[in-house]
Amino acid sequence: MLLPLPVVPEITTPLAFDFILSEIQKPFVWGETDCCKMGDRWFELNVGYSPMAEYNKEYYSKDEAEEWIKEKGGLVFAISDVLKDIQRTRKPKIGDIGVVKLFGNKLCVAIKTVDFWFSRDVDGIIGAPFNNDLIRAWSICHLSFL
Repeated sequence: MLLPLPVVPEITTPLAFDFILSEIQKPFVWGETDCCKMGDRWFELNVGYSPMAEYNKEYYSKDEAEEWIKEKGGLVFAISDVLKDIQRTRKPKIGDIGVVKLFGNKLCVAIKTVDFWFSRDVDGIIGAPFNNDLIRAWSICHLSFL
């Protein structure tokens, strides 16, 4: 689902606005702008380091991404592995990172905004309502300068 630009300014802080506006303008590329790498960039922007680089979990293609996810037992476990030192939360705040179940059984790494979970996939930008299933979330708000 493409986000209408009038929604973007209400997302949260200027930092989040700039980040999301930048993400919206990028084409989808596996290993660069997929949901995991987007979440990793958001984390690094707010916390100061890339958890994927820190734990040597880089990939550069769809096949490599799928191999990493399969090797770990699924997206939730793959993301849990790189965020193993970060506190999980059942009540994510604006700016926190989560794995959200979307249409069907599709899972995406997403950033919590004021109005929705922001993510992206091969089909485009995603603004998932909060009533989508939150599978797991990590609290980065207390670590950052949001």
